[in-house]
Amino acid sequence: MMSKTLCKWPRKEIADSFDELCQVVARPAFVCRSCARSASAASFLCKPMPLETDGPLPRECVLEAADRDAHSDNVGVRIVEPVEPAIKQTKKALKRQKKANKKLAKLAKQQKKWAKKQKKLERSFQKLQKHFPMYIDNENPPIH
Repeated sequence: MMSKTLCKWPRKEIADSFDELCQVVARPAFVCRSCARSASAASFLCKPMPLETDGPLPRECVLEAADRDAHSDNVGVRIVEPVEPAIKQTKKALKRQKKANKKLAKLAKQQKKWAKKQKKLERSFQKLQKHFPMYIDNENPPIH
């Protein structure tokens, strides 16, 4: 009989005592929370948890899958949905938002710069108008 858990059992011993392994896993009553192996007794597993066959599945083992259970042939089995795509989409949306904010800040800076240039040109135009009123026609401004 083996003295170690299934996790620590060497492969060579597994091959040599395959009949014993079959007895250990034939009627699983426990499942390991760490490595997901199953066995008939808790002593064969590193972190055993009782395997509930009649009642509902443990909450930590599954996540709800919306409408897939209704069309599934496997009664009592729920499909585990990864959370990764939602996180990825959120990160992408955040990246797009940051990019848009950066673009808006750049446009605001450019607009401020142009407004400053326009004020400077208007001041210089007023100075010219003061000094040379005869050459500047206020009624017909130059065409750009």
